[in-house]
Amino acid sequence: MSKNKTFKTIFPAIAVPFNEDYTINEPEFRKYINWIASIDGIDGVVCNGHTGEITALSREERKRVVEIVNEEAGDKLTIVSGVNSESTEDAIEMARDAKEAGANGILLMPPHMWLRFE
Repeated sequence: MSKNKTFKTIFPAIAVPFNEDYTINEPEFRKYINWIASIDGIDGVVCNGHTGEITALSREERKRVVEIVNEEAGDKLTIVSGVNSESTEDAIEMARDAKEAGANGILLMPPHMWLRFE
């Protein structure tokens, strides 16, 4: 039975652990996701957020992060994935990737180009 998804609770932004070669440490990440999902009152998470992942990971890695969260806790948690791009077309593609990987929603962040024009 699938969890009823909600957007009315606290959604902690989660961080991704890495191996020494900068690849995603999937075993540790899976343990971390399961621990987060076990905490009473946590009904959702934000992955690929401003904890570094949004700009540090490749498109494929961001999709993999969502897949891992969905595999481990998609039946327990509402999953929101960050999306950020300088291009509208790329942002749309990243949102599609997130949906395909199991995200229930996205956190659309503004492009960083606005920071350059003060």
